[in-house]
Amino acid sequence: MRSASALLLIVVASGTTACAAVPDAPRVHRADGTILLAASNPPDAAMDAIVAGTLTRTENGCLALDDLDGLHVLEFPYGTTLADDGETVEVPGLGPLRIGDAVEGGGGYLDVADAPDECRTGNDFAIWQTVLE
Repeated sequence: MRSASALLLIVVASGTTACAAVPDAPRVHRADGTILLAASNPPDAAMDAIVAGTLTRTENGCLALDDLDGLHVLEFPYGTTLADDGETVEVPGLGPLRIGDAVEGGGGYLDVADAPDECRTGNDFAIWQTVLE
């Protein structure tokens, strides 16, 4: 019975750890055919992978990161806004970005369960949490 209890504890602990890495539902900004996903609140814990590539837009209008592994819809850091023309993104601590600009920051790659269906590409989402200084 002891080993069954220990196994249950490991399974429960593993589930708790996995849930902590799942971001909250993103804020969705739409402007002139462009869709921007941004964190709905500051991160509780920072992911430490490097998120880097070129800012692009998917066929459905979602802002994405084009990197060596392909196209990943990008969730921008908390507080990011999309201009009314759908062309300029204002990232706190960095300033304006446009399609074709280089993106580099801290974050990670995972699924965003509450993302709009039109932003699903089959790849994990790039989660950009912090601007590199």
